[in-house]
Amino acid sequence: MKPQLPHLSKLILPSLLTLRRGVKIKPSGIVLDSVYEEVMVDQAALQKYVAMMEWAQQAPFAYLYILAQRAQTALMLEKAFTIAIPGLVHLSNQLEALADYDMQQPFKIEVAGEVPYKEDGPLIITFKVDFWQLGAKIATCTSVYLAKRKRKQPSSRSPKKPEVMRLDTPAFSEEWDIPAHLGKQYAKASGDINPIHTSTLIAKTMGFPRRILHGWYSAVRALQSAETFLGKPVKTIAVDFKAPVYLPSKQALKLWFVEEELIFELSDSKTARLTMRGTTH
Repeated sequence: MKPQLPHLSKLILPSLLTLRRGVKIKPSGIVLDSVYEEVMVDQAALQKYVAMMEWAQQAPFAYLYILAQRAQTALMLEKAFTIAIPGLVHLSNQLEALADYDMQQPFKIEVAGEVPYKEDGPLIITFKVDFWQLGAKIATCTSVYLAKRKRKQPSSRSPKKPEVMRLDTPAFSEEWDIPAHLGKQYAKASGDINPIHTSTLIAKTMGFPRRILHGWYSAVRALQSAETFLGKPVKTIAVDFKAPVYLPSKQALKLWFVEEELIFELSDSKTARLTMRGTTH
């Protein structure tokens, strides 16, 4: 029987229960994959997401990450993935549309995860998700995570200084007001009800001073600003998540146009600490 792709909201509790795994890895590392056939987009959920994000498009390609996240999380729940899901740090994400697609037609989704072995120290986890329709690959998504783990020998490197935003004049800038309720609002629209976004108590338990915003919300909002600046839809976005966006806060977005590519940075308006950097075109 072929596996069915679970809804993201049904994966959250099982994900929290993996906390007892700790961070373990065999010398052979971790390599796993899965294929989900006939994956349909819930049209009501899609329209809720579009309305919440105020998209002009009715089928934005950024929504494909919602499906990719489901596939990645489902793979993380496999017994072969011997790392606790809570506490993983989402380092980066890249999503690229390769061909036309139809959100009302089924997708085939191929997902693969890899964690190279290291004797000690943090582990880097990479997931690649490919989307297919009518025999053609129409999009691909690559996500990179960090699993924190103590080193047997203390690192000799000096502490990393917080990155700050660049100083040259941007082609476009705007300030975002991130209200406290936005985490819960986006959780309902996206299905990502991870409690670090919705519960102050859980966020503090996981080491944050207060709740944090979904990283993909920041990425999508930056993508929308880029499309407004360019006057057309974009087909690729790559983001590095540098620091949490706390709820509430004010964030400053700046765009630089370099040849055929837009470079963007998001930073905390109060501290100037860089929270996200990326490119799109």
